[in-house]
Amino acid sequence: MHGGDEALGNTRLFRAQKTVCDDGKVRKIPIYSGNAIRGMLRDLAAAQLLETLNVSLPPHVFDFLTSGGTLTSGGQATVDVGLARRLRNTIPIIGLFGGGTGNQIIEGKLIILQGTPICRETLHLLPEYCREAPSAGLSIRDLRQMEFGTRRDDKKKESNQHLLAGPAPERGTDDVATSMIYETETLAPGSCLRFGFRARCLTAREWVTFGMALVGFIRSPFLGGRAAAGYGEIVAPQLYRSNRIVNLLQDTSGIIDMEKPLAEVREEVNREERLALVAEQLEQAYVADVRGRRGEILATLERVV
Repeated sequence: MHGGDEALGNTRLFRAQKTVCDDGKVRKIPIYSGNAIRGMLRDLAAAQLLETLNVSLPPHVFDFLTSGGTLTSGGQATVDVGLARRLRNTIPIIGLFGGGTGNQIIEGKLIILQGTPICRETLHLLPEYCREAPSAGLSIRDLRQMEFGTRRDDKKKESNQHLLAGPAPERGTDDVATSMIYETETLAPGSCLRFGFRARCLTAREWVTFGMALVGFIRSPFLGGRAAAGYGEIVAPQLYRSNRIVNLLQDTSGIIDMEKPLAEVREEVNREERLALVAEQLEQAYVADVRGRRGEILATLERVV
């Protein structure tokens, strides 16, 4: 469930954008916002940092890490380039996702591509490998569906009357314990989406931080709303390559060859074991680095206004 700003009464439609489709016609195609993915990964990265540091922060510093902070008017007239550089170098989250402090904006290096359904109408816009997706030959009309639901007023259930203090609410003979009916547009289970992440000139520390955020997502792979009700679970059957080899642990045993598509590694270990290996190595490198720089990180965060 990924609702947009368009609603029809009690019906919430999926976020969509105008798209020139394969037949040259413009249609509104459901998409999963890149900004939503970016915000989710940033929240994961911030939580991992604070848990590793074992600290709590003032609200404005917490906002700076999780949502980029806010710009303030007045104060110093010049941009503090040194502070921006120190924040970026000391706290990889800022280098990846950017932020705003005082009167300056720090640009992030990470580009998040939106989640585009892989279907007939969009296939001409997507990379060649998307043609292998199970939903590639289907129309977007086949993938869209409406989920019906109700919210019940449990005070009106006879079986709960003895649990209420005071007089029971009056109920007519035709009164039912349903307080609201709603519909939400979703994508059918099995629909395939194409996501993407792009970045240039990342430091090794930024690579590890981004990898940790992805590990956090893989461990709890849910997108959109109402995960508690069973919606939004995804699987990533193909993880395509990163054009770099990262030496995480400063020795040959810690080198992860990120040029190999993880889903296609057959001669080493299966995909699940390889992902677990990568996650373990990332976490070791990340925790050692953050705890080793704890004082420097906290001193830098104190300068955020």
